[in-house]
Amino acid sequence: DGREEGREGDFPANRRRRPRGYLMRFDRTAWLQELADRHGRMLFGAAYRVLGNADEAEDVLQDVFLKLLAIKARPEMAGEWGAYLRTMAVRRAIDQLRGRRRRDWRREELNEEIAVSREPSPGRVAQRNEQAGLLRRALSKLPEREAAVFALRTFEEESCEAIAGQLGMNSGQVRVMLHRTRRRLVEILAPYTSNDLSKDNGHERQTTQPRPTRR
Repeated sequence: DGREEGREGDFPANRRRRPRGYLMRFDRTAWLQELADRHGRMLFGAAYRVLGNADEAEDVLQDVFLKLLAIKARPEMAGEWGAYLRTMAVRRAIDQLRGRRRRDWRREELNEEIAVSREPSPGRVAQRNEQAGLLRRALSKLPEREAAVFALRTFEEESCEAIAGQLGMNSGQVRVMLHRTRRRLVEILAPYTSNDLSKDNGHERQTTQPRPTRR
C-alpha cells in the first residue's frame, strides 16, 4: 500500500534541468558548505530533539553531510533541501536511538534546556527529564519509519502532507501511521507513565537546545 519509502540518497522526482556547462563549473564542496551554513543549526536541533544529547546530535549532523558527499549529491537532486535534510537528520537520529537500544541502555544525564515561562522546581525538571528519556526509549522500539513519522510530526511540527512527500507516502497513510504509532507508544509507556500521547501535541516540544560546536 503506497510507494516504497525513500531512504537517504533517494531524491524526490522534481529535479531541475542542468544548465549548459554545469558539470565543468560545479563546486560540490562549496555547495555543501553553503547547505551546512544555511541548514546546519536546524538539522542539529532536529537531531537533538530526538536524541536529547548534544554530542550525538553533532554526529548526526556530520553523518548527513558525509552521506551527501559520498553519494555525490547535486543541487538538482531535491526541490526543497531544507525539508529533505531535516528528514534525513531525523531518520539518522532514529537509527542512533535504535543503536542505543541494541547496546545496554545506561542511565545518562539528559543535556537539555527546558523552556518554561517560570522557573520549574527541581522535582519538576527531574520528572520531565525522566519522561523524555522514557519516550526516547519507547521510540527506539518502534519500526524506523513509524518512529520517523512520529518525530517529524511531534518534534518538528511538520504537516502530514510534508511528511508524506518526504517519505513517499500519501497524507492519509501518514495519519493512519501516526494514530497507530501513538497507540503503540501509549502501550509501551503504560507501565512507566500516565501521560496521554494520543493527542497531536502530547509531547512538549523542546524549544531550545545547545549550539553545535562543530560541523
